[in-house]
Amino acid sequence: MAFLVLLKKISETPEVAEYSYGPSEEVVGRVQIDKYSGEVSLLQLAPGDTQQALFTRAAWKLEEHWEEGQFPDTSCWAS
Repeated sequence: MAFLVLLKKISETPEVAEYSYGPSEEVVGRVQIDKYSGEVSLLQLAPGDTQQALFTRAAWKLEEHWEEGQFPDTSCWAS
């Protein structure tokens, strides 16, 4: 099964960055990453993501960026 998860930064503070995530720009949920710990929190589940497959992949991608010290405006995870 192929996945595409789009990530777009909504807001950023010195402590956290908040992103929309989902399979398209119209179907999105919200996640937040703690800039100090790298912990990703689900704020709003994307519609249809009942098993959190999209959220899990969004979190993986944000954790990769965090490890590199990056909080990009846009990103994606694809398989």
